[in-house]
Amino acid sequence: MRSHRKSVFLSLCFFILAYNPANFSQRPAREDAAAQTSAQNVVQFTQKGRIGIRGQISGDYERLNVENRSYEGINRWSFQASPAISYFVWDNFSVGVSLAYSYFRTEHTGGLYHDHTFAYLNYGPVVSKYWGNAKLKFFTELSYRFFINYPDRKGEFSVAVGSLYFLNRGLALGPSLAYQTIFPDGSFVKKQYRVVLGVGIFSFL
Repeated sequence: MRSHRKSVFLSLCFFILAYNPANFSQRPAREDAAAQTSAQNVVQFTQKGRIGIRGQISGDYERLNVENRSYEGINRWSFQASPAISYFVWDNFSVGVSLAYSYFRTEHTGGLYHDHTFAYLNYGPVVSKYWGNAKLKFFTELSYRFFINYPDRKGEFSVAVGSLYFLNRGLALGPSLAYQTIFPDGSFVKKQYRVVLGVGIFSFL
């Protein structure tokens, strides 16, 4: 009986000596520190001095109002691939240049014109602003592109919003939605507007 009491007493003493409240209090602290470090790493990807590289694919439907009695209008479907490179001049604010390759099919409604396909290139400056400091970030973007091989178009102004989900350090994937205005250059096309939905992959160096 005494030996049993002695063993219970020794076990209780061992438990008291082994128990350290600091071990339990440090676990949440370590987890908080790890989460804070992860958030800081994501913030650093859009800090001043960083370089951003992006590849994006997108598609859209476009309706054109025309000043021509031969047909009522034009319906156009297009596919676009647009790489871009930018430099962060301030934290969360970048300036860069983008190049876009577009391929589209045009259908004329209410007339005798034949449907056709066409491809063109355009390029121009782009500025982006980012928000957020977690794995999910949001951005707004303004761009203006000049057309290279499209004689009846002068330029394209775009306002875009999107989000980024970081897959790992410096690599993110995200969708975007853009509203674009096309400026004609002496053609019969009066107004051109389109909404573009895309998805891109982003790398921050």
